[in-house]
Amino acid sequence: MKDATRVRVALTGSIWVADEGATIPGTVEDVPGPEFADLGYTSEDGVTFTIGRETTDIPGWQSLEPLRRLVTATPTAAAFVLRQLERATLLNSLGGTITPTGTGLFRWEPDETNLPVKVLLIDFVDGDFSYRFGFRRAQNLAEVEIQLVNNAAIDLPNEWSALAAGGETKAWFIDTNDPSWDEDESSV
Repeated sequence: MKDATRVRVALTGSIWVADEGATIPGTVEDVPGPEFADLGYTSEDGVTFTIGRETTDIPGWQSLEPLRRLVTATPTAAAFVLRQLERATLLNSLGGTITPTGTGLFRWEPDETNLPVKVLLIDFVDGDFSYRFGFRRAQNLAEVEIQLVNNAAIDLPNEWSALAAGGETKAWFIDTNDPSWDEDESSV
């Protein structure tokens, strides 16, 4: 059934990050705890969430079409561009370390051999409805190209890729308070 009230638009949102092992809030309505950093403003393009499927065909002698198709990998990623140039955005975009070099003075240096594993939460709101895309374990794999110009913000590209969470726990999830997800509301 067509229902325009069930069309969702990610009007605004937040991106949260914490060190691996941080406690993920129980529901989409719970604000992430103090171990999470809000990564601030993103570009107007928001977040692109990608779920890939790599497959292998099982052929048969008697058929030109595959007899079966096996899913061999499901690479999942979230890409966005951060706009605030501060400690949390810099360290989560580029890794490395920031050390004081004097009173009110700091130096960032890269760590080329370390790709930190983090917990990543992406929240968005549309009116009364909230959604949370969560990565239990993820790494930022983006190449960062920083452009210094006088007519644009400094952008820090991010592309976080999900890692296995371990055991039977899924690598990522979506939480919502959207009543259209209720089985009793479904027409299928």
